[in-house]
Amino acid sequence: MQSANVSGRFENKWQSGAMALFALAVSCVVAGLFWDGAAVRAIAVHLGLCGVLGAWWRWIVEGGRDARLPSMLVVATAITGPFGAAGMLVTMVLGEIFSRTSITFEEWYESLFPTEETNEGRGILGLVKGINALADGQTNVLPLNDILSFGSFAQKQAAVTLITKYYKPSFAPVLKTALADESNAIRVQAATAMAKIEAEFLSKMMALSREADKRPGDAAALRALAAHYDDYAFSGVLDPKREVETRGLAVETYRKLLALDASDANARSAVGRLFVRQRKYEDAADWYARYPVAEWPAAARLWHMESLFALGRYAELRALAVEPLAEGAVAPNAAQAVALWGAV
Repeated sequence: MQSANVSGRFENKWQSGAMALFALAVSCVVAGLFWDGAAVRAIAVHLGLCGVLGAWWRWIVEGGRDARLPSMLVVATAITGPFGAAGMLVTMVLGEIFSRTSITFEEWYESLFPTEETNEGRGILGLVKGINALADGQTNVLPLNDILSFGSFAQKQAAVTLITKYYKPSFAPVLKTALADESNAIRVQAATAMAKIEAEFLSKMMALSREADKRPGDAAALRALAAHYDDYAFSGVLDPKREVETRGLAVETYRKLLALDASDANARSAVGRLFVRQRKYEDAADWYARYPVAEWPAAARLWHMESLFALGRYAELRALAVEPLAEGAVAPNAAQAVALWGAV
């Protein structure tokens, strides 16, 4: 029985086939007796057949062998007589034919997430790992999109495996592209990856939430929980409604953190950024205006400028852009945009 569970394929096929032939022959005799009007003798023979099959089934089970075919044969023959035995013979023949080309559930599941050492996927994994290590921690997802659009089946599997293992929010659009792939296997793999990523986020969130409840006055515990809510909302795996709810939880937790530690500039910046992401531009602009520009991280100024742009308050935006940014404080394209507004 144990080996059958591991392999997923039937054991004792020939023995079961022989017993099915025996059951079919005896069941035909039973049917003939009924046809001749010897109902009592027919019932006696049928019960005797069921007893023989039951004894054989028990011998199989006690020996620790695969009892699936014997179990089905006993039940089918006991209930439907020759029809059950004949149906089991057909089942065994078809099972033998299809088992030559089929794979087990374990093999199928493993194929959804092949290991990095597989020859077919190694080149693609190496390629995208290199992309993953680009400067500034940014990941160019264009090669991944190309793989999912034009790659082979094995390459697509390798790409989704990589996305799952090294997941970043920038991978979310690529993973959603995989959900619409023409291959059923790729769609299932992508859906499994989405569920796996979300389950990991949810599990960590629950653990951090319990820790924060245990230590209500601990700023470090609140900081970790708020940052995780923030990351979860930005993960790209949530539906729009849950994304909004999670951002709300992040804002609420950051506010609790600031009540304990008002000097946490990163927490202040995160609240403003979340307001912008929620399109609460008025709230974001008011929030950023509470403190001097010098007290904000460089990235916070970009979010402040975005809120002012959305509100059409261009004069304030230009005044903010005039303030010099430290070299290398933000990405080069963002620094150029700030410089352009400052020069207007």
